[in-house]
Amino acid sequence: MGPAAIEHFKKTVELGRKLFPARISKKRYWTDHVTRPYMRGLRNLAMTLNEAARFGQAIALCKRLEDECGDELCAASYRAAVYLNTQAWEQSAEFAKRSGGDLDSSAGFVEAFALFALGRIEEVLPAFLRAALRHPRAARMLVGERTSAPDSSVEAEDHNLGVSLRRSLRGYLEKQPLPAKRFFRSLMRDPRVMKLLDEAIAVVRRWREEHPKGDRSAFDRMTRIHSRSFAEGEARKLHDLLPHSGARRSVVH
Repeated sequence: MGPAAIEHFKKTVELGRKLFPARISKKRYWTDHVTRPYMRGLRNLAMTLNEAARFGQAIALCKRLEDECGDELCAASYRAAVYLNTQAWEQSAEFAKRSGGDLDSSAGFVEAFALFALGRIEEVLPAFLRAALRHPRAARMLVGERTSAPDSSVEAEDHNLGVSLRRSLRGYLEKQPLPAKRFFRSLMRDPRVMKLLDEAIAVVRRWREEHPKGDRSAFDRMTRIHSRSFAEGEARKLHDLLPHSGARRSVVH
């Protein structure tokens, strides 16, 4: 996305604001459909400004999303990306954690990158692993691993997310410190992690096949694999992958 996209989204915001009264409560932004073009315009403009490295303007849009629309979740997600790109690690980790969850299940990637830069290594694995179990293809793309062509709509969505994340985090990824690059790549290449991600992919496929038949076994396993507690438990088993204490001091610089 470039200058043309920015101008289009600015126009969307301008025209969208004319669709509803000048004074409107925050809660009405979520219940009144006439506000949708305006909110979508603000969201897409904030995202595009971040991708264009116009970070100050992107943060200003996030404030408008919060103050005018009460859209704190999207604002937090965009802030996390902007702060990661600008090496504001504390803020990035904070907003990524705030936006993370079922509605923004990829936020763990941003949180993990920021936590690694802060040297808070013990917290990195659970955050990254939970996001990777939801989005295994995007995880591989973020660390520079090759992926095969998507062979289902689910894999296509995961691939598209990876493309989007690489664009939105380009400022960070292009300058990612070598220790971080090595750590996350070695994590994705560890046989135990590869096995976990393969199971995550397989169980989603099985759920899609069994769902019409009313079988819940795959759904229950998928729900378990996608849970925070599962990621935390598996992360404890991977403790040996964490950098030793000397390496931990080096990653914050």
